[in-house]
Amino acid sequence: MTDVDGHRQSGWAERGRRIGADPRTPAVAGTVLALLAVTESVARTADSGVTVRFALFLGVLALATTLPSAFLCPAAAAASVTGATVLSLAPFRSLTVAGLCAQLLVLYRLGRAGSPRSAALLAMPFLPLALARLAPAHSGTGVLTVLLTSIAPVAAWAGIARRARGEALTHGAAHRAMTSTLLEHTARGERARIARELHDVVAHHISMVAVQAETARLTTPGMPAAGAQRLSSIGDTARAALTEMRRLLGVLREDTGSDTADRQPQPGLRQL
Repeated sequence: MTDVDGHRQSGWAERGRRIGADPRTPAVAGTVLALLAVTESVARTADSGVTVRFALFLGVLALATTLPSAFLCPAAAAASVTGATVLSLAPFRSLTVAGLCAQLLVLYRLGRAGSPRSAALLAMPFLPLALARLAPAHSGTGVLTVLLTSIAPVAAWAGIARRARGEALTHGAAHRAMTSTLLEHTARGERARIARELHDVVAHHISMVAVQAETARLTTPGMPAAGAQRLSSIGDTARAALTEMRRLLGVLREDTGSDTADRQPQPGLRQL
């Protein structure tokens, strides 16, 4: 498969997902199926020579097997369409192709957005009708009944699987977000702990090195000039290390989101 074919297929798949996610799609699909069902019912009754009253009744019944999918919620639409389809098949042995499509559509919608148990139950009533052979197997209604019996559970379980996949993706995204937040919080806590250790322990010892070096240089009598210079270098190095450590502490505390009040000096002599 070329890259062009792959992009074309992905484009069609994305367009199909957008159409399926559009809230107006069920209404449009149900209305189109209702018009097709009435048209098919009229065409069938015109060739069969039935009375006008019975033809009108079959047209209304065909409308009932399709139109509820356009305006009702998934549960109500599935119950209405299934009841009308069973009524159309059992006493009157009539079913349109549009009615078959509407039945599969409402079962898929119920499995995806409603109760999975209800979707599975509403897909079952067609098996007894097919086994009862209400219509000859070679007739159009008999073929549609067998198809409905075979495909209705598939449509219901396809909706259930789509719903389960969506929930799994949602839970996975939430779990990844929680894990990322926990890791970030743990890393910030570790950086804050390192900053406290550097401030409370290491910086204290370096300060003591600087103080002792200056004290030794100033208070030791008769110290050679070379020794005094070395002690002064030790003090300068310790003070430079303290400056670099303060900069490092500022970076660590900025990463942890600490307030500026946390970076204030320790209490002075008056507070002590």
